[in-house]
Amino acid sequence: MPNNETRYEIIREAPTKNDPIPKKKRGKRFVFWCIFTCAVFIISDIILLVFFGKLWFVNPMKKEYHIMGISVSSKQGKIAWDAISMQNIDFAFIRATEGVSLADNRFKENFDGAISSQIDAAPLHDLTFTASGKEQAKAFVETVGEKRDRQLPPVVQIRLYGRFVAVPPTKDEVHSILKDFCEEIKLSYGCSPIIMTDTELYEKYIFGDFSDSKLCIRSIYSKPDENNLSFMFWLFNPKTKLNGCENDEYIDKITILKTEEEYYDLLI
Repeated sequence: MPNNETRYEIIREAPTKNDPIPKKKRGKRFVFWCIFTCAVFIISDIILLVFFGKLWFVNPMKKEYHIMGISVSSKQGKIAWDAISMQNIDFAFIRATEGVSLADNRFKENFDGAISSQIDAAPLHDLTFTASGKEQAKAFVETVGEKRDRQLPPVVQIRLYGRFVAVPPTKDEVHSILKDFCEEIKLSYGCSPIIMTDTELYEKYIFGDFSDSKLCIRSIYSKPDENNLSFMFWLFNPKTKLNGCENDEYIDKITILKTEEEYYDLLI
């Protein structure tokens, strides 16, 4: 059994929290914090690039997807369509109306500008769930007028808005409004409208019906199913920016999922 003096020396030699950290441990901690700090900076940069639209989840290349388009409204302000056409843009969905009482105040200017710049144009209607499809189609036709050269079929966009985000309409309610709208559009323009929506609302409201209409599917994380015969257009990036827009606003970027021949067959 050690005497008191020996015990005192053993206790004194035991490490305490005030003792300096060995060099090997300090080196490991330094490496860990360097790696951690770099990881935080990289992740932060990626988040910022995605937020500002500089980096996106899917990015179809022009060499594979030869036809590219955009969706615009008065939100972008005055658009220099000649400048847009120089940026490999072949078609544009141009907002015309919403519901029965709202007409986009730049629709005619944008529609005329796109066509005169050799960009195929499609007038777009935002469907609402508080008015009949016939009333909305009538307001749309009054705003758009007769069909023009280089015109794609009208586009009807289905999205949840306002109180319908929390309490979505039923499938029957949407079907009734959309069916009446499509019938009126077919009478006026001789073709069914393109239906524009996201994958979730497609499955909820459109799947199995409206076979006469081609679809524009909003899918920003992955490529839609190309085997679905109705999927003609793919909205893949809602945060594009192009030269030629007065306002610094994001633009929806769209491409086609079918052949160029099928695209050109759509022109009315």
